[in-house]
Amino acid sequence: KPALGATGYVLLSVTDNFCSRTALNDTVFVQVNPLPTAIISTTTPSICQGTQATLNINFTGTANFSGSWQLQGGGSTNFNTASNPYTFNLNPAVGNNIYQLVGQVTDGNGCKQNVNAATAAVNVIQLPVASLSGNDTACVGSAIQLNVNFPQGTAPYTFYYHNITTGTAGTATNVNPGAG
Repeated sequence: KPALGATGYVLLSVTDNFCSRTALNDTVFVQVNPLPTAIISTTTPSICQGTQATLNINFTGTANFSGSWQLQGGGSTNFNTASNPYTFNLNPAVGNNIYQLVGQVTDGNGCKQNVNAATAAVNVIQLPVASLSGNDTACVGSAIQLNVNFPQGTAPYTFYYHNITTGTAGTATNVNPGAG
């Protein structure tokens, strides 16, 4: 196997069954390139539902780079890029999404290598849900009790309210359902 870098070979002589010839001096120079590598990563390991995830594939070798990535358990998507890193955005589903490179990465020199087994995880968190309930009638001077329910999300919550009759508004922060 040749060493990395440029190397040359010279054909000096040839001999067959009857004759021989010398001083051929036929020369070939070979550039031996390193094998490319690719590693997938994310800059958005945890996002809210509806937000785009950003994934990066970093390479070594010579551009252009081609290969495939996939969401674990899903089909693969091919890429061919001169960018290093190659950055792309996705809209993943709620839950833990694991992305990985598959197969081989090929660089601009035609060198190929099996991809790195690294993965990029993007956890998509469901959006919180709140609902408002309470008595629909009250007497002048009496207190009005309203209830804010949080059927989905992670406490503590912050919510904003607005009285559509008076125009007053407010904020409740650090709301922890069931506490106190």
